[in-house]
Amino acid sequence: MKRLKKIIKHLGIGIIVLTLSIVVLGYLDIGNKYIESEQGGFRLLEIGDNSIRILQKGEGKDIILIHGTPGSIEDWTPIIEPLAKKYRVTAFDRLGHGYSTHTNYNYQLKDNAELVAQIIKKLDLQSPMIIGHSYGGSTAAYLMTNHYNDSLKYVIIDAPLFTYEVSDTDKLLSIPFLGKGVAFIANYTIAEQPIEDGIKASLANQNKASLQSLVNERKQIWLQPKVLYSNAKESVNYPSDLDKISGKYNTISSDLLIITGEDDKKTYRSECQKFSDLVLTDSLIILKNVGHYIQLDKADDIARIIDEKMK
Repeated sequence: MKRLKKIIKHLGIGIIVLTLSIVVLGYLDIGNKYIESEQGGFRLLEIGDNSIRILQKGEGKDIILIHGTPGSIEDWTPIIEPLAKKYRVTAFDRLGHGYSTHTNYNYQLKDNAELVAQIIKKLDLQSPMIIGHSYGGSTAAYLMTNHYNDSLKYVIIDAPLFTYEVSDTDKLLSIPFLGKGVAFIANYTIAEQPIEDGIKASLANQNKASLQSLVNERKQIWLQPKVLYSNAKESVNYPSDLDKISGKYNTISSDLLIITGEDDKKTYRSECQKFSDLVLTDSLIILKNVGHYIQLDKADDIARIIDEKMK
């Protein structure tokens, strides 16, 4: 009996030490990446307590791009150059993603909508077209339902708009206090393969070389502990965030274009169509042979469609 009590005592101490170690690892900020100066055309924009990585190219009417979760500026690379020939294009890493910080971030659509408004104001963007993909599209929907600026044009590219299924992994990574530490451990253990599989499943029109290049680029960015944690927290909050705005879709009065794909297994076509049925001021485009990352699968088509919408 004494031996058993001793074993239980040591086991309890071990669990406490392990738990504390995981918590500490999460708050050491190890494995995360940031930029400290202008690099490759990227620069930092100070918004409140956060440093946001932005990329701005071209001159003319303004366009601002909002990526998904996880994601970064790189999700827009193929369409930035063609659009920048005629327009001033601004892309940025959302809080906790890419190379941006995430101080005092609540991981909700509201935070992201407020960040978009702050960036527009700070960069003095003039009546920008707001384009969002996936979580970025949901952020655009939040802006429209809260009537940020009804006179602006919006484009939503394949976004969840009513429901979102949270994975067990995201539930684990978002555990209070422990989540950041678990994300640090996942960075070096279990996260790489699911990320690779997820990227490949989200693309439908890539050759082998370009697909592998996209996978490698995103693994470099998405495997950061802060990104794993941010994605998990946003995902866990996603269903309730959508519940808060979906009842107001019929109040949207902004000029809106929705782009989705034909394959309902690889895209959010059903959600986009349902959303389109509720909004009186929208138009809907359904493309063939695309996955969820439509702007990567059909970059030329998306750039052309946006150009036409800007006129």
